[in-house]
Amino acid sequence: MKPYSAETKAAETPSASLRETLIEGGLRLLAKGAPGDLSLRQVAAAAGVTHAAAYRHFEDKNELLAAMAQEGFRRFYDYQMEALERSGPAVAARFRSLGWTYVRFALENPGFARIMFGGTGLDRRRYPGLMAVQARSARLLQQVIQEGQTAGLIAPGKLKQKTRAAWAIVHGMTMLLLDGQIPPGSSLAATERSVTAVIEHVVVGMAATAS
Repeated sequence: MKPYSAETKAAETPSASLRETLIEGGLRLLAKGAPGDLSLRQVAAAAGVTHAAAYRHFEDKNELLAAMAQEGFRRFYDYQMEALERSGPAVAARFRSLGWTYVRFALENPGFARIMFGGTGLDRRRYPGLMAVQARSARLLQQVIQEGQTAGLIAPGKLKQKTRAAWAIVHGMTMLLLDGQIPPGSSLAATERSVTAVIEHVVVGMAATAS
């Protein structure tokens, strides 16, 4: 999203613009603390709007967090689609590309990642829009794993379990990188090589495991 000018932030009439402004304000605060530290009043102040204006768009902090996560997954899906287009038709390349894209998105968008992938305590079932965009991204990984089974690269078996296993490993590495438990590489390319090496182990494991 493009940054808003002070005049735009002050203009509270256009609902869509104000909603985006509040989301961006929340992201700026997230850069300084954890999701649990956010309050709707703080977000309104960071966005340059009144507290009352914020409540006209979001019932409470959780609804704002859900909106932020939904926007994050929308952007993440764009990352995924671009990655798949670049990787070409080879299943192994598509799988590696999706795995690295998950990590890269989180490293480049830590504010979004903390809400989308971290433990906010948010009951996502209350927010159908968020559930829909999250499921859309998950289906891409499941689709590539299914392609791998069809091509004989991945052993036949329970597709949902294999998808969860692949996601859990890449997600775990992502959070370790974000938390500094795994030091990043000297460059983004070096980090990509390190992450891709782990993803190769995932591929080997799924090729050998039929259930």
